Amino acid sequence: MARENVAILGVNVDNSREEFEAYLKDNLIPWPQLYEAGGLDSPLANTLGILTLPTMLLIDKDGKVVSRNLAWRGSRRELRKLLR
Repeated sequence: MARENVAILGVNVDNSREEFEAYLKDNLIPWPQLYEAGGLDSPLANTLGILTLPTMLLIDKDGKVVSRNLAWRGSRRELRKLLR
């Protein structure tokens, strides 16, 4: 789901594709989801710097991570900065 300079993307690192697919079936999420097995030790989690779950990353229009481990409460302020 994208709007101007912001896109929402989910990252799932469950241990099995079946867990991931079951979650998506039960929880209709309107934005794209990336999946890679392996939990926090997976290459995807390591590449994105995911150390805990859940994790919120804000990535700018150039693909640069501008905020890591952002709390939901602080996300509005950070999103406003990206939307300028």
